[in-house]
Amino acid sequence: MTPLAIDLFAGLGGWAEGLLAEGYYVFGFDIERHEYWMPEADSDGDGAKGTRPVEKRGWTQGCAVSLGIEGATAKPRTRLVRYPAQLVLQDVLTLHGSQFRDAALIVASLPCQEFSYMAMPWLKAKEKQARIEADPIDRKRLTALFDACFRIQREACEAAGRHIPLVVENVRGAEKWVGRARGKFGSYYLWGDVPALMPMVISRRMKFPAD
Repeated sequence: MTPLAIDLFAGLGGWAEGLLAEGYYVFGFDIERHEYWMPEADSDGDGAKGTRPVEKRGWTQGCAVSLGIEGATAKPRTRLVRYPAQLVLQDVLTLHGSQFRDAALIVASLPCQEFSYMAMPWLKAKEKQARIEADPIDRKRLTALFDACFRIQREACEAAGRHIPLVVENVRGAEKWVGRARGKFGSYYLWGDVPALMPMVISRRMKFPAD
């Protein structure tokens, strides 16, 4: 039976790409559909396939033509990038976890802009941090999406009568507000049932031939 993964705050499908590759059936939830036109990669990895340098640099056609840049009228080959699995347009705050009783895994990548901003050394960022720390209502608003993820997991587990792992991804700046992350990979910080995703590492003792 194909395992089901629920992808909250689905975005363009960073989680979904990996889960699909591992054989999951994925349902994503987001408040909007994210679609972008992206240049196709050259075989040498430099810029957009079939384009001139003007498109590789991201200049507008009008600017490039006015500068007399060769190939200013060339049109890059592009492709539409969109969510790769089933996508439901719905606010995550309105979801009830009981509808995910059949899930094998729940993942979430919450918006991180506020956490990242307040982690900056700027005066206005620190002033905002101080205001939120002093206001319990604003602090609750800041962590509402984290709280919703764990509420959804709890409701899903209760409906299923078993544990359904949840992994939430965000930035380091969120640790101050929601607690220490269970794991990290580069700039990606992970909360929840992180061992559900981490590779198993087997420690082996080296054996040396007897003298």
